Amino acid sequence: MTKNQIVDELTKRTGVSKVKVAEILDAIAELTYENAKDGFSLPGIGKVVISSRNARVCRNPKTGESINVPAKRVLKFRFSKIAEDKTLPEK
Repeated sequence: MTKNQIVDELTKRTGVSKVKVAEILDAIAELTYENAKDGFSLPGIGKVVISSRNARVCRNPKTGESINVPAKRVLKFRFSKIAEDKTLPEK
């Protein structure tokens, strides 16, 4: 879904104006950016965390040349158990 589709759907479900819903979504995004380093939870959805990757040697598939990839920090999203249970079908 696009941001506009999310805003439209939340407006229908809550009766709140589109402007207010868009402001709330923007505020949630800003909170996520500011607090990701400490781990930011969206209740019932998941958690945004920063993870570290070790340095490693990779191979260029075109030339076969070895390339050193430096260590870095990456942003990850971990879905909550509730979100997985509601989204994924049972086996």
